[in-house]
Amino acid sequence: MLAFAAEKLKLTAVPAYTHPENNRSGQLLKKLGFLHVGQIAWTSTGDTAERYEWHAA
Repeated sequence: MLAFAAEKLKLTAVPAYTHPENNRSGQLLKKLGFLHVGQIAWTSTGDTAERYEWHAA
C-alpha cells in the first residue's frame, strides 16, 4: 500500500490515526515506518486520536 502511494499516486506523505488506548496499532504503524507526530482533539466531543505519518524516501 505504501509503495503504491509513493510510486503510483506520487504521495510524499500518508497520515494514519489511532485511538489513544490502542497501543498495538501504534506499534504496528511504527514497524511500517510511520512516525508519531502528535495528537488531535475534537473540541465538540473531547475525543482524541494519535496521529502518525509516513514519508516517502
